[in-house]
Amino acid sequence: MKLHWGNAIFLFFVAYIGFLGFTLYQSTQVDHSLVVEDYYAQDLAYQEKYEKLANYAKSATPLTLAYDADQRRIDIVSPPGDQSMEGTITFYHPSKSTEDIKMDFSVRGGDQASFSLAELSGGRWIAQIDYVGPEKKYYFEKDIFIR
Repeated sequence: MKLHWGNAIFLFFVAYIGFLGFTLYQSTQVDHSLVVEDYYAQDLAYQEKYEKLANYAKSATPLTLAYDADQRRIDIVSPPGDQSMEGTITFYHPSKSTEDIKMDFSVRGGDQASFSLAELSGGRWIAQIDYVGPEKKYYFEKDIFIR
């Protein structure tokens, strides 16, 4: 059987329209919701966040974060000294904003604040620590992989 050029063009257009229909169907199956609700306000405040990151990088005695995967616990450890630091820790889930958790903490020199991660689902999480030290504001993040 010989394929006539008119039939070939018709088959090409049928295949092309079928591909477009399949692509349209697949695009309606994806959740296009934003992971962060106030992305515009966060974008406008990026300079302040950048300055906090720079302060953390320059700090001689920053807070440290210790993750214990076996006990599903995270500890915020304050450096030794007589200074008090307080702030918030946000457990940010990059794929589901509904699972984000935000907690306040306060630590004095040499102490630590512990948080249980038992209620967090498995996967990648970002611990975002925003705190105020003796004279400056600080911010840092750490990736956590929960099994």
